[in-house]
Amino acid sequence: INAKELSTFENVIFKNLKNPNKGNWQLMGALNFYNSPIEINTIKLQNITAEDTINLINTHGIIKKGFFEDVSSDAIDSDFSNLVVENTEFKSIGGDAIDTSGSIVTLSDVLIENAKDKGISAGEDSQVSINNIEIKDSFIGVAVKDLSNLDSKEMILTNNSYGVVAFQKKPEFGPGRIIIK
Repeated sequence: INAKELSTFENVIFKNLKNPNKGNWQLMGALNFYNSPIEINTIKLQNITAEDTINLINTHGIIKKGFFEDVSSDAIDSDFSNLVVENTEFKSIGGDAIDTSGSIVTLSDVLIENAKDKGISAGEDSQVSINNIEIKDSFIGVAVKDLSNLDSKEMILTNNSYGVVAFQKKPEFGPGRIIIK
């Protein structure tokens, strides 16, 4: 929380984590970063039981060579953050693989497989750029809502219940916009 220096994780495996709670105090993520810069390189997160595996609020960061598997809800939740995700895999995700609100997110070389809700959910004026992503066997491949914009190159969607959806969910926002090349 409010870290002045970069937090770095490299060559780390996290298994069987839950979100921290103590009495009436509870955090949403198994790993939480608030207003703190991060760099994550070569990380594996497996069997995570939390609302979010990684929860970012007002954080700048990069996640490279990530592997998320068997997480109970969202893998990455980015609120009002600036995030880059590269060379990362998501498998057996109970919610959204990547959920954004008011964030700027760049994704490249990403595989999402078996997300029970959405592969990518861009909401509340998020700006998402994608280069080379595959989303398969998920409920919704990509959802863009509430003034969010998604620009994608080289997207492969396979065997999802819904490939791409754009809509307005909240009345204070407008519709989502998607460009796919």
